[in-house]
Amino acid sequence: MLVKPAAYSDSRVSRIQWRDRAGFSPASRASLRVHHCRRAGALLLLLALCACAVPQERHVSPAQRRVVALMPSFVEDLVALGAADRIVGVSSGTQDVAAVRHVPLVADYASIDVERIVALRPDVILAIPAQMRLLVPLRRAGIDVEQLPDDSYNDIFVDLQRIGIIVGREREAAAEIAHLRHETARLRRSEPRFAKPPSVFVAIGAQPIWTVGNGSYIATLLRLAGARDAAGNLAMAYGEYSAEALLR
Repeated sequence: MLVKPAAYSDSRVSRIQWRDRAGFSPASRASLRVHHCRRAGALLLLLALCACAVPQERHVSPAQRRVVALMPSFVEDLVALGAADRIVGVSSGTQDVAAVRHVPLVADYASIDVERIVALRPDVILAIPAQMRLLVPLRRAGIDVEQLPDDSYNDIFVDLQRIGIIVGREREAAAEIAHLRHETARLRRSEPRFAKPPSVFVAIGAQPIWTVGNGSYIATLLRLAGARDAAGNLAMAYGEYSAEALLR
């Protein structure tokens, strides 16, 4: 069973669209909805199969959990924590991560393969809020689905810490967070100082135009680099932007 949200007109999804911690393009996130099954019986059968395939009570230690990561960023977090061997399913956008090239692909920016995930018998699924509606059948089947925030700069560290707890790698997560913060501080000390901060517009989608707002980690990175977000008037993390406003 392939569960999909509303179709996105442009199939050429770039790495940055995945790395903006949106499992779907921001445009499709805005209108995200699950296509209903043609027959209610088919869904009931799937849930019955899920219940049979995955025990309702599974007491697995964090160090042995089988993980399906539905975001490339979560895959990279797990690899950084030395937990690549726990990953049993990944999303598209992870082809350049050598440690998981052999791992089954179970999702892309617009769909999740529910049946394949069930067959992998995961102990936990890592997903973002925008994907939760797609995962209803898996949650009903008793599979643990961890919802991790994905928008703000601070979410990067929150996710690392939480994933560390999930897979029993708390020390590694703390060390990675400390390293990232130290490296960020080092880069900020070495960055050139601009007499006038350059104005930068980040286009995530083109038809229609979508960009980042103050709530996005990308906007924070712009500020850390000494630039100014041209769409800084957007209060939300992502939003649609008119061509007229962009020209102004």
